[in-house]
This record gives sequence, C-alpha cells and structure tokens, in this order.
Amino acid sequence: MSIKKIDNKFYVDIRPYENTNKRIRRTFNTKSEAVRFQNHILAEAQTKPWNGEKEDKRRLSQLIEKWYEFHGQTLAVPEKSLAKLKAICEDLNDPIAAKLTATDYIEYRGKRLKKIKPKTANNDLNLMRGLFNKLIEIENIK
Repeated sequence: MSIKKIDNKFYVDIRPYENTNKRIRRTFNTKSEAVRFQNHILAEAQTKPWNGEKEDKRRLSQLIEKWYEFHGQTLAVPEKSLAKLKAICEDLNDPIAAKLTATDYIEYRGKRLKKIKPKTANNDLNLMRGLFNKLIEIENIK
C-alpha cells in the first residue's frame, strides 16, 4: 500500500483484499484526497458481509457448561449454582444463547413469580447475569 507523488499528482496503489491480488490504482490532485480514498477502500474491504463473523449458534446449556468449567466450580456451592442454571435453561427450552433477549427472560421470570418469592427470582437473575458477565470477561462470548 502506498501513496506516491509523481509530477504534482498523488498515486494510490493498494491491494486491500488479502486472499486476492486485486489491485486498485487511482490518481488524485491532493494528498489528503488520496489518503481518504485509501482509508475508504481499506474500511470497505474489512466490512464486506461475506468477510463477517459466523453467527454464534451455541445453546444456553453449552454456555452454562463453559461457565462452570472456567468459573462456576470455584464458587462456594458450585453444584447448587450449576443445578439452578440448568433448571432455568430447561424452563427456557434451551434457547440459542445469542437469541435470548431480556424480554424472554422477563416473561419467564413473570411466570415463575407465581410459584416463588421475589428474592428467589432476583437470585436467579443475578446468577444468569453472572454467567454472561463472566463469559464476556473471559472473552468467550461477545
């Protein structure tokens, strides 16, 4: 990648795509135009949908296992926390974790509040939040 000045003109000559030899060359009157064009081409090359990340299709149960492996087993009563998370997962029908929304959980919590005390529901919520926060912290999910 380079910008060269030849005869009062600025030439941009870049190969933005890693897997191909596609070469892009343009001429500009000012260096600032050349730099902006180069930056635009490089940004466009990185944001193509076909270069995007794969969709995360892991189920909540899989994330619970990862959480337990990395963090859950260090808690004071790890088996109890794991059992509680698995029960929540089962009640939610083991959704794809990336598609689990706050609304889904609130609806589940509302149904459960008919059977349990609010303190228990808050403890469940804190456990779920802790699961996702810890996995984000260790960069296992986004």
